[in-house]
Amino acid sequence: MLENYIRIAFRNLLRNKTFSAINILGLSIGIASCLMILLYVQHEFSFDRSGRNYERTFRVAQDISWSGKKMGIAITPARLGPALKDNLPDIAEYERVYDLNFQREIVGYKDKSYFTTQFIFADTGFFNFFGYHLAEGDGGRALTAPYSVVITKSMAKKFFGPVDPIGKIIRLTNWDETSQFTVTGVAENAPSNSSLQFEFIASFSTLYERWWKNWSGVDYWGSSNFYTYVSLNPRQSVRSLESKLPALLNNLPGYREETGKMHSSLFFQPIKDIHLFSHLDFDLPSDVNADALYILSGIAFFLLLIACVNFMNLSTARYMKRTKEIGVRKVMGAGRIQLARQFLDESVIMSLIATAAAIAFVEILLPFSRNITGVRLSLSQIPETETAAALIVVALATGILAGFYPAIFLSSFEPMSVLKNSLISRGGASSIRKGLVIFQFTISIALIISALLVQKQLKYVQHYYPGFDKDNLVVIPLFAPLFKGDAVSRFEVYRTEIEKDPNVLAVAGASEYPGDMTQRTTVRVAGTEAGKIWMNIVAVDSNYLETLGVKLASGMTFSKSHVRSGLIINKSAQIALGLRNPIGKELITGWNGVHGQIVGVVNDFNFESLRTKAGPIALVVDPEQFRCLICRIAPHGYASTLKVLDAKWKSVYPEVPFDYSFLDADLGRLYVKEERFGGLASVFSGLSIFVASLGLFGLASFSVEQRTKELGIRKVLGAGVPGIISLVFKEYLSLIAFANLVAWPIAYYFADRWLQNFAYRTNISLLIFVASGALALLIALVTVSSHAIKAATANPVESLRYE
Repeated sequence: MLENYIRIAFRNLLRNKTFSAINILGLSIGIASCLMILLYVQHEFSFDRSGRNYERTFRVAQDISWSGKKMGIAITPARLGPALKDNLPDIAEYERVYDLNFQREIVGYKDKSYFTTQFIFADTGFFNFFGYHLAEGDGGRALTAPYSVVITKSMAKKFFGPVDPIGKIIRLTNWDETSQFTVTGVAENAPSNSSLQFEFIASFSTLYERWWKNWSGVDYWGSSNFYTYVSLNPRQSVRSLESKLPALLNNLPGYREETGKMHSSLFFQPIKDIHLFSHLDFDLPSDVNADALYILSGIAFFLLLIACVNFMNLSTARYMKRTKEIGVRKVMGAGRIQLARQFLDESVIMSLIATAAAIAFVEILLPFSRNITGVRLSLSQIPETETAAALIVVALATGILAGFYPAIFLSSFEPMSVLKNSLISRGGASSIRKGLVIFQFTISIALIISALLVQKQLKYVQHYYPGFDKDNLVVIPLFAPLFKGDAVSRFEVYRTEIEKDPNVLAVAGASEYPGDMTQRTTVRVAGTEAGKIWMNIVAVDSNYLETLGVKLASGMTFSKSHVRSGLIINKSAQIALGLRNPIGKELITGWNGVHGQIVGVVNDFNFESLRTKAGPIALVVDPEQFRCLICRIAPHGYASTLKVLDAKWKSVYPEVPFDYSFLDADLGRLYVKEERFGGLASVFSGLSIFVASLGLFGLASFSVEQRTKELGIRKVLGAGVPGIISLVFKEYLSLIAFANLVAWPIAYYFADRWLQNFAYRTNISLLIFVASGALALLIALVTVSSHAIKAATANPVESLRYE
């Protein structure tokens, strides 16, 4: 019996090649799109789950409050890990990581030098704790001695080529000195689904030897600079453990005294949740969020659903031509279950073929997926047995879902009605098909509107005026502390040299630049304690405002006499400090002992992303703190100007390689999450409308074929070509128009919710809704046009002879 069903199924596939191709293509695109999205979603949800005990591994974080202000931070004091292990027997292990990703390092070997932002320091048990593997060396001892370092395979190849790197000496140049490290191991490259990305892992004991030999900061409870991880013993409740933390902190020697008036409470974050669900300050970088993944998962589901609806629609329409076959089978004794099974078998076979085609599509497209997702995806990221099982389940589920309605509907026909051909006039199936077309285009139009709004918001943030002129600004990182007492004079020499070039319009030094401002401190008005606020502070030179184009609102700009004594604040800081007339007021800061009078107030400018409103900031002249040079260059001849900057750099800073970035590009990288989501949404919304159009193409072909005699009679009675075309178009245009009415409020609701993530956002324009609706109508017109024109221009004699 099964063999007979399969033979009939393949016979019908070959007999109706066009419809079979449309069905298989639509299903394969839906399944392939679903697989691509789910591979990406699976990758993002797999972060930090490779460790042997990841379910019992947590990161310790802090909620800090002082003077009525609260914030959550991901970093903790260095003493915390050992203190937790010594006082809480429920903690099996701890691991501390000091991440230099917030800084730029220079790593060198002989005459080779490279910039890196992935140099970390870790305790001895790093590799065992996180489940990372060493290709060479002993993972238990590689990070024991001071000035030992483990490098990744890619770095080993970059520095040493085929030569064994073990025992080789590399240089690390930080802001203030150069140190020698011995390579003690080679690690596998950090997996892409790890929050901790690294190229170099140095021993934690190095920190004591290198920086803190004569400084007690590592043992100071008030200094939080480290990520602390703990692994709990089996069957230990994390909530029970958290309840013990307040008493523990109160009893730790020196804790309350050294943290002062700042109140801190600890909590545990599951390591598997850090990548998607942690929104703390000083956290590890993440370029995606859980909401976007949930939305993409929804898109994947709806794409597959649209493909299944296509299949249902086309199958129901096409199977109507098999009513006599159904009638004969029923007369010959076939039951409803047997007929339903036959149609389900045909559906599953077609789904299996589509799944095979989808796998081929995925394998072809995966190498290009990194351009959109930012990660290299592969079917192999899921174990082979699980992949095979998942694909079989997808194929069977899709086939059953897509074929269920046609099977139930067609097997319900009464044999006498079928053989008398009285079913053709029934309108139930036609109404259901129209409803499914509306459903398909509703989803597709909503996706198109959402994708267009995402792109509009991205364009908005790219062109939004942030309070300064971000174009044509080059940022050059400085290693000022490396040159100690010579840093300021070298900076002035370099500035003087590059200013001789007519294409260099302005130059300024700063400790940070917009888009990368992380230095914050407490600031209060002298003589008061209650008005203390937490705000950004940046060391600049007297030319900073002019170079960036920040507008002065009141007071005066900096002069050279204002070094470490004059402050310029923005309007948000003025409001936060409660100052009606700020000029001349003295401020006390917690940053390098800086205090001085306010000499000016500038208009607010956005030094962070547009997700948040411009916050309070203070600028102070302090050349010794410069970490970067900001240079405004002419908007033409970039290449020649950069060559000048490079040549002058080598003459003034021969110890450090030249590096630069454009500020507008740096600011653009703040929106990687949105760009990635927008790109994915655009691609798959386009695919959804394509799949829906495939179904419309098939239905239009079937509809015109069913009305062949009717259209022939109309032509004989005098109907013209425009009238015939209009008649065919009319049915589908009304369906698309109704789909627009349903899709618009749905798209508006979700787009408005997404835009709430931005403090500065574009408006939701009616034009986008109209344009999306018009696009859907145009696609429907193009899709149906070939059938409509063919029907309108056909010879009516041939139409009347049609059976």
